[in-house]
Amino acid sequence: MTEQTATPRCAIDTGVCVLPGSSQTPSKPAATSASGPAASKSTASTRIIYITDPICSACWVIEPAWRSVLARYGDEIVVEHVMGGLLPNWTVTSDPTHGIFGPSDLPHHWAQFGELTGQTLDPSVWHRDPVQSSYPACIAVAGVRLLAPEREHAYLRRLRELLFVEATNIGRPEVLQAAATEVGVSASALARVIADGRAAVEFAADLDRTRRLGVRGFPTLIIEGPYGRQVLRGVIDTSRLESAVLAASGLPARPFLSIPEALTALGRGSTAEYAAAFGTSLVATQASLTAAGVPSRQAGTGLMWSR
Repeated sequence: MTEQTATPRCAIDTGVCVLPGSSQTPSKPAATSASGPAASKSTASTRIIYITDPICSACWVIEPAWRSVLARYGDEIVVEHVMGGLLPNWTVTSDPTHGIFGPSDLPHHWAQFGELTGQTLDPSVWHRDPVQSSYPACIAVAGVRLLAPEREHAYLRRLRELLFVEATNIGRPEVLQAAATEVGVSASALARVIADGRAAVEFAADLDRTRRLGVRGFPTLIIEGPYGRQVLRGVIDTSRLESAVLAASGLPARPFLSIPEALTALGRGSTAEYAAAFGTSLVATQASLTAAGVPSRQAGTGLMWSR
């Protein structure tokens, strides 16, 4: 053991971002209890426990599949996000076998994930203003969950956009507070639950839950329904995620979305995300959105579209 940077290892071959100090092959997640705050408030018979982290690049590139499935089946699913704490910091004692030793090593991995999936990415943040730890963002997500649980998903999505599309350091308090305002959560209230430690306690519970579930890599999705349990890890496409949801839930397959339906469901989204919602190729999707007059802007390696 020597003094090295402890970093997440995001492997292209497995499509998994592995926690520092963990084996590259995650263990089988432990069984979960059917109880939980989100499940108790919903009549949905299918639950997805999504163990993730705001800076997880593998999680960003499955957003097309994730958003497509939620847009079509979300009324039948309750989602519980668990923040896994992918990057404690860059300078802690660690086993020096990890392949990434600093922020400058990450752009290459991001580029590989982008090429593999077609999802837009802008890695320039790692050169200009690198994130030093994912813990502040994880704590902020936990804080939003305490204040307005119905806005947690939107807040996590906004943080991902800021980092992966807008190349913004989401470890900065002012960025975290501004993002809260954008999704309808009081920035001052979020600052209070962070300052008084309540958000950190909530995040600590997430870390404990991640350990108890036996999860060592992200994304991990545990899908539980009346017809069984499915566990997905790493980069997955829409077909695989949808098949797992249908297998666990017993729901019939639903059609892909039209342009108006997708614009309502997704709002701001990448070409890859709209392609997953339409069930069409990237080229066909861009042509359809352009022909429909949907506004777009260049963002990193691709386009972002919005109503």
